Amino acid sequence: MNTPITVAIAGAGMVTGHHMPAWTSDPRVRVIGICDRDIDKARSRAAEFDIPAVFDGVDRMLDALRPDALDIALPPAAHGIALRAAAERGIAALCQKPLAPTLEEAQALAMELAGGPRVMVHENWRWRAHYRVLKDWLKRGALGSPVTFALNVMGSGLVRRPDGRVPALERQPFFADLDRFLVIEVLVHHLDTLAFLFGPVEIAGARLSVRAGTIAAEDTAVIALVAGGVAGTVTATAAAGGEPPLPNDRLLVHGTHASALLDDWTLRCSDPEIAEHVGSYDEGYPAAYAAAIRHFVDCLESGTPFETGMREGIAALRAVEAVYAHNGEGTAT
Repeated sequence: MNTPITVAIAGAGMVTGHHMPAWTSDPRVRVIGICDRDIDKARSRAAEFDIPAVFDGVDRMLDALRPDALDIALPPAAHGIALRAAAERGIAALCQKPLAPTLEEAQALAMELAGGPRVMVHENWRWRAHYRVLKDWLKRGALGSPVTFALNVMGSGLVRRPDGRVPALERQPFFADLDRFLVIEVLVHHLDTLAFLFGPVEIAGARLSVRAGTIAAEDTAVIALVAGGVAGTVTATAAAGGEPPLPNDRLLVHGTHASALLDDWTLRCSDPEIAEHVGSYDEGYPAAYAAAIRHFVDCLESGTPFETGMREGIAALRAVEAVYAHNGEGTAT
């Protein structure tokens, strides 16, 4: 039997609750430690998933365990620190998106770590099964040539409930302290996914605004863009009353032969010969994390390039920064 790949986890926050089932379900992997500056959170996650060692810092954990890989599930401001710690010890890393808080920091980090251990950016959105199916339809020409697309991302997570609750802040309290929110925290996933589906993203115009009033940063965005030569729009908000707290993607793609519609995790084609792909949040959300982590392990074993390496992480951040730069400029409808 092959020796398992040993993995340590940096961070014990909400997102590791989605990472851990993926790690522990892969027989090629053994999770050997977890750290968090809040040691009680690390102990709780360790007890939940039978992780043998707990630490309050990345350096102490890596020095003690010397794992093969580090899963970085920390806030973006700490990504560079953890990536450098892994690189100094020759340890591959899977880093939660975005690669860094800004494009400039990400580019500097990539230059600094060039030639070192491998890094994959954890962009799990593009691993959602319906987007993989749509990519296959596009590759084999089932829609003809893509003409245009419209992506709507609607949620109510930042709308204050009658009892005073704000679901998004209950789930991830750090949102309240951000000076930038919707584009860099949420839409970075969608910009990366559009690049995956169509090709490199160029931003033509954007309007950002604050609607819910429960955080200071933007919670609503309308973006005009071109992806791989295909023009489209992204309209998104976390302030849409009547929508579920977690945003739902609705993507309409028009092609010269047929159109495709993704809504509520189900993907359909106007061509009756193309079978629909029926999904659900309960199955699809955790499966995307599992697929991304499985890809990371596959590539470590085979030596093949990551689908979302540092280059792709920087490309996603470049699109994010362009949205902020275009806010109030150009045309976004």
